[in-house]
Amino acid sequence: MKTVRVEVTAELIAAGIRKSCFECPLALAAMRALGGEFAYITTKGCCVDFPEGSAPERVRFRLPELAVDFMRAFDGGHNVEPFSFEIEIPS
Repeated sequence: MKTVRVEVTAELIAAGIRKSCFECPLALAAMRALGGEFAYITTKGCCVDFPEGSAPERVRFRLPELAVDFMRAFDGGHNVEPFSFEIEIPS
């Protein structure tokens, strides 16, 4: 397993779209951290897809509670601050 730090920056918060599974700050941060071309976020976790033929073509991981709390606050229209978290993905 490999540890990756996902950083939700002020830039990504400003660019993120509330209540969008694909373009929220968490999805944007996951794509940036993993180099993926597509990400999908739910309260249960995240799925990041990579270009066809990549190994792997998809990575899934559970979101830490801190990230789920951020998502709910962001989607609820509350002010949120940049933060980061670490995930474990296959090497």
